[in-house]
Amino acid sequence: MRLLYKDQVKKYFVDYNKHMNDAAYFRVFSIAGEQFTSSLGLNEQGRNHYGATIFTLETHVVYIKRNIRRGSVSSFRKAA
Repeated sequence: MRLLYKDQVKKYFVDYNKHMNDAAYFRVFSIAGEQFTSSLGLNEQGRNHYGATIFTLETHVVYIKRNIRRGSVSSFRKAA
């Protein structure tokens, strides 16, 4: 699987419970999404060439039992 995005949870990503906050989840998902669309050939050059784009219409965050904490590393991969 190809790595799309990887980052360490920064101090300003966490809330008073020391968990990654909702705004940070949206931020990293957004960056990973941009990397994904670029991997499909829809970077700026591709969008200009094809005259098309995609965008996020709606987003939902569902929290899992294991919270992401400061110093943790999150990564997003594209299946082959």
